[in-house]
Amino acid sequence: MKKAVQEDWILWGRIIGAFAVVSIHATALISQELELDSYNWWITTIVVALSVWAVPVFTMISGALLLTKVSNPTEFYKNRLIKIGIPTVIAITAYYLLYHFFNNGPLNIHSFVFSILYGQVGHLYFLLMILELYILTPFLQRIVQKLSYIEVLFISLLFFFVAAFWGLSRFSLTLFIPYLGYYLAGFVLSQTSTSEKYFKYLYAGWGISFAFLLLTVILGSYLKIESFYYFTHGNPLIAVFSVFTFRLFQHNLLLPQLKNIFTTEKLRSFSHTTLGVYLIHPAIILLLEKMGVSKLDHWYYLFILIPVIFTSSYLLSQLFATISACLQRKFFSHQQP
Repeated sequence: MKKAVQEDWILWGRIIGAFAVVSIHATALISQELELDSYNWWITTIVVALSVWAVPVFTMISGALLLTKVSNPTEFYKNRLIKIGIPTVIAITAYYLLYHFFNNGPLNIHSFVFSILYGQVGHLYFLLMILELYILTPFLQRIVQKLSYIEVLFISLLFFFVAAFWGLSRFSLTLFIPYLGYYLAGFVLSQTSTSEKYFKYLYAGWGISFAFLLLTVILGSYLKIESFYYFTHGNPLIAVFSVFTFRLFQHNLLLPQLKNIFTTEKLRSFSHTTLGVYLIHPAIILLLEKMGVSKLDHWYYLFILIPVIFTSSYLLSQLFATISACLQRKFFSHQQP
């Protein structure tokens, strides 16, 4: 497989993953009665179930890219600080200010520190979690390089088991624990491939795992059992569904018709905005809520909202990236004498 083709699936995974995250959060704008005979319930539940793989696959992609090579820890931390650390500080501060502005909450250092320590940062928990995994990465690199494929697989499964019982703990210093299995799984899956004659089993596994995930939510609603566990990433059904999704991306099977639409360079350009889309889209949703676009009665509005929110977030991300690049060239580039 050519290097460009190898890279394309990662870029598609990030782009479609960002779209999936937007899809999940956009469902908050649709009225969701807990009734099985409600079209809103069915559509929003199916959209969330189809998209819930996004964060796990993002995590597995990071593991596949970062654990397959041993890098200098100093350079690694320096690069990650610039790429993720600084945006995390800016995004969490902005989130705290916006949240308290719109909800008339207290603005003080104690409240801010409490929000960070207990992961009360909304969707930005992902940034804290991935930063913690990055801190561990140089150590994990050395470990996986010394262990066999089976041994790393066993450790990954062990952390999947831990995640299944982890619950909804949002203490910020332990956010990485339920995702360590995914991170290591990304490395394991990157070291192997599936023969073409078994591709049909990948599709079957993906479909069956999705069906079981959806069935548990349907049964829970039918039995009036409300639980966040259905769509928490520690749910073993989500773990299986996410692994199959990762594998389908890895072999360009999830949406094979897309692979020839854009060049690798164009995909790379789109992919660079996915972090911006992730950071910006909740602000767009919040703005829509303040404009009165919330609890819409008809499910079909969702298929208008998702592309609108995603496109707006993408354009704003591009704008901020362009402004940032201009400022860097103006103030940090060195003129040649």
